[in-house]
Amino acid sequence: MEGEPKEPMHEFETSEDDTEFSVVIIKPDAIELDITSDILDRIRELGFEIAEQREIQLDEDTIFRVWPDIYGENWVKRTVEYLTSRPVIACIVRGPDSIKQMLQLKFQLRQQYPSEEKVVTVIHASDSIEESRGNRSTLFT
Repeated sequence: MEGEPKEPMHEFETSEDDTEFSVVIIKPDAIELDITSDILDRIRELGFEIAEQREIQLDEDTIFRVWPDIYGENWVKRTVEYLTSRPVIACIVRGPDSIKQMLQLKFQLRQQYPSEEKVVTVIHASDSIEESRGNRSTLFT
């Protein structure tokens, strides 16, 4: 009935008026490899809409808001150096099960384009609704 409280949503569920979304960041190594359009095509081929896309030059503050759990002096230095080396492409990917599907795509791409450096990982994909919302707020407002 109208006006009754709704049951709480599970992590990957969304309401009818709030389609699930994931934030995907195409990182500097993918751009250097010239595979940006291939990644975007793969997202679309999976049936997802790229609702918003922008090129962003990350700075240290933004990096720590998107990846708050990076730590260790050498790790932080290399991560910031890598992620600020050139603009990245940030996308809001919409569609049912987008968080899970973008995580699977992330792991497929990391296998397809491996790197010996742990921070060089082709793309980032939000791993929860909360992270997606935080990343959207950080990168798209």
